[in-house]
Amino acid sequence: MMKGDKMMTNYSKDKDLNESTSSNITHINGVPIPKELSERIIYEDMQKRNRTMSKFRWVNDDVKIDFPVSKLMKNTMEEAEQYDLEKNTSEYNAVSEMIELFGKEGYVTGMYTKEQWDKLCERYPYV
Repeated sequence: MMKGDKMMTNYSKDKDLNESTSSNITHINGVPIPKELSERIIYEDMQKRNRTMSKFRWVNDDVKIDFPVSKLMKNTMEEAEQYDLEKNTSEYNAVSEMIELFGKEGYVTGMYTKEQWDKLCERYPYV
């Protein structure tokens, strides 16, 4: 009987442990995640959804390109926006990478400042 009581005691401790830790765990898509991390994920997702209430999925419409760009860069930016609207990830990423490279070339040659190059990369991120 003593042995059985001991097992029952261990079972009760495990049960109490599971109850206390389960309140600190939540599940996202069936994956257990600490509650504080899940709250951060949810907050970031809400921020992203608020930002993406624009017509674009990947283009960060909050960042405005308020400086002159070359005709090639302008055409490439328009192309990225079109691929975004079409939800064409692979083509968008290829064009996004071109924007980054054209921006880098413009920075190196003095056409853009570092801040302008960063703005281009921020508006058209690689996804």
